[in-house]
This record gives sequence, structure tokens and C-alpha cells, in this order.
Amino acid sequence: MTDPILEALRAYFDACPMLAGGRLHCGEEPVHGAAWRILGNPETRTERRYFRGCLRQSTYVLDTGEQATAQARQVLRGKLCRELAAWIRQQTRERRLPRLPAGMTAQNLAAEVPGPLAHTGGQAGTLKLLCRIVYFQTEQEDVKE
Repeated sequence: MTDPILEALRAYFDACPMLAGGRLHCGEEPVHGAAWRILGNPETRTERRYFRGCLRQSTYVLDTGEQATAQARQVLRGKLCRELAAWIRQQTRERRLPRLPAGMTAQNLAAEVPGPLAHTGGQAGTLKLLCRIVYFQTEQEDVKE
């Protein structure tokens, strides 16, 4: 079973200039050996209940997997995390949020900065950036707890 929010976030981040085409980009050029993926987190919290639905928060991890090149490591250690978080803040301010499935409406998207860089040995490293999405889910689509 696929997570519909996860799929919406994949499409959303693919439209980001720094993540276009499933690759990390530094300026106009893709970084050699640097792809990204978004991973689900089974935790979803109900923040507030309303008469016709509820406000929920889910967390996801934007992950680059192992990066094998020195160039990728350098980019990840640089300003990419801050630029990506700034892009997400700007999109949220302008109300350009992920398009969620019917019955769900995105309210806010945020990224935790700086994203951790884990070294996996030698020149390899992986970037993990925690993303939180807050969305309203109508009563019809609401999962009973």
C-alpha cells in the first residue's frame, strides 16, 4: 500500500530546482552521484479535531542515500540544506504547497535545518532532512483512531 502523502511530496520536491529530476543540483548542474528520495515515517499525529475533520501532522525524511563522490559531499556540507529549507519556507508563504489527495488539504510544510550529514566512510556521506507537513483531513476521509 502506498502512502498518498508520500507520493504528493515526491511530486512536489521534484519541482524544486535543487531536486529536479531526482538529482541534487548545485546551480544549474546536477551533482554527480547525488540522487534523493523521500522516506515515510509511520507516525502521524492528530493535532486538533474539528466538527468536519481534523488537523494532522506527519513527518517524512528527505534522504540522499549514500553519496559516493567528493563533489556530492562538498555540496551537502555547503549551503544546500539552508537553501532547500528557504525554498520550502518561501513556497509555504506563497501557499504553493503539495497537492494532497481528495479530502486532504496541506496547511504548512517545514524542514528542519541544518539537515544532518552522516558519514558512511571514506568520501561517502548521506543527507537526511526531516520534513513536517500539517494538513486538514475531512471527516469522510478521516481514519478512526
